[in-house]
Amino acid sequence: MPLIPFLTRFGSPSFHRKVADSLPWPGLHKLLRVVDVMDDTTMKIYEHKKQLLRDDSSARLESLIGEGKDIITQMCACFYEVQRP
Repeated sequence: MPLIPFLTRFGSPSFHRKVADSLPWPGLHKLLRVVDVMDDTTMKIYEHKKQLLRDDSSARLESLIGEGKDIITQMCACFYEVQRP
């Protein structure tokens, strides 16, 4: 579908979402729900780990799945290391 990349240049992401929601395409609606769940879950994990790093709760952070070695934790740790004076 060479038309889709061309159409994505117009309008905001919220406009794209409204258009996608209005299309009578059940597969697309299912995909949008999956993306929403993944986005919500990722944001919850990110905010939780950010809070743990902000509070310097390294013991609690290491007790989580991945023991603080996952990519989100590593990126947050690098960010906060740079931010500290």
